[in-house]
Amino acid sequence: MNKTHLNTYNTKRNDYLSLFVIVLHISFIFAPIYLSTLLEDPWILVILFFWFSLFSNGIINLMHESAHRLIFKERTFCDFFGRWVLGPLLFTDFDSYRDRHWVHHNKFGTDQDTKETYLKDIKGKKLFLIFFECIFLKHALIKFLKPIEHRSDKNFKPFKRVVIVQLFLFNTLVLFNFFFSDSDLRMIFTKSLFSYSMIYIYGLASLGVFISILRAIAEHQVLESSSYIVGRATLRNLQCNFLTRMIFGSYGFSEHATHHKYPSIPYYNLVLATNFFRRENKLLKYSSGYIQTLIQLCRT
Repeated sequence: MNKTHLNTYNTKRNDYLSLFVIVLHISFIFAPIYLSTLLEDPWILVILFFWFSLFSNGIINLMHESAHRLIFKERTFCDFFGRWVLGPLLFTDFDSYRDRHWVHHNKFGTDQDTKETYLKDIKGKKLFLIFFECIFLKHALIKFLKPIEHRSDKNFKPFKRVVIVQLFLFNTLVLFNFFFSDSDLRMIFTKSLFSYSMIYIYGLASLGVFISILRAIAEHQVLESSSYIVGRATLRNLQCNFLTRMIFGSYGFSEHATHHKYPSIPYYNLVLATNFFRRENKLLKYSSGYIQTLIQLCRT
């Protein structure tokens, strides 16, 4: 019975529908960067900064889904999308990320687990310390340098892809500002550079990284009440409303315990799969949401 249902939940949907949803989501995330090239009000720019920063974790979540080759039916499409779009947008090597992520699945909760951010202590004032470290880009530099340290070859293709995609992104900002504003060329370039560096790069490297750290902690850090404990980590399915799913739990991350148990299920089938499999596996039940879990971890 379970195998039959698992095959059903493993079924991937139409690639055109998946592409439409992804383009819509990425457009929503990147819209504030382009809008910021047209606006000068400082308060509006602050709002646009938070808009991009808070929702930028969705790109990381999408890269995770692509690393599992679950976005499209064709595996090569997933690899191409990860290598040429998502990895370069996040200034990372997609293949290196996937290698580390598979170790995370296979060595989960052990000393060999490649993901360590969920071990960070956020009790009391320590959460604010992590926040300020993110604001001053400490954790962004760690995330950027770690893949380089673990590389044993001299393959510069990932770096070239980052340069190509980033140049393309910056030029689209310039063109967007050129067609939709009345500014001269010097001001167009200045505004585009500000939006690119402050809204996009700094937003991603500061608050974007902070959100990804909080997400990992909520999904994996052990509480006294945790029931699905593996070594030094736990697995949780987390309740979400629309906003917390968009910020933290997009692309199936809120069904994280189910994903680790059944990593071949695409994100859009995980809710149905969780509701079915938790009937006989109580460890897959939903716990509290991201915010409530983080509050508990801060107090424990």
